[in-house]
Amino acid sequence: MNSTQMPTKDFDALRRTVRQLREMNQRYLEALRTPAYKHGMGFNKDPRFSAFSLEVSFDSWGGYGYEDSVCATLIQFAAPDEVTSAFVRYLDRHRDEIFAEIADDLATIVRADLGAQLAEAKARIAELEALSNEPMTKK
Repeated sequence: MNSTQMPTKDFDALRRTVRQLREMNQRYLEALRTPAYKHGMGFNKDPRFSAFSLEVSFDSWGGYGYEDSVCATLIQFAAPDEVTSAFVRYLDRHRDEIFAEIADDLATIVRADLGAQLAEAKARIAELEALSNEPMTKK
């Protein structure tokens, strides 16, 4: 199985996740039809309500030797906390585009893997049909 293929048991969960990503804003707005005391949706707002979590870093390095050579950081920011905050604000501004792209990516992975499995199944069926058309050998 290559890096884009997923086990068969994950297809149903991935299909549901793609639908949930595509309907996320609609579901949020529907939930708010009932007046809410407080509400929110966005990146790094409240970890108690996370749909998913990940740690992200931006890395840069350079080394000029071989194997276990010493590498150095190439890019450093004087105000990394402010860059992090600005990055999260950027994510929030582009949330819909990000999740639409993720949904498209997951759907593409599932389609490709299902297509490969279908091709493999068709080949196996053809092998079985060829075997069933062969005459029985007698001992």
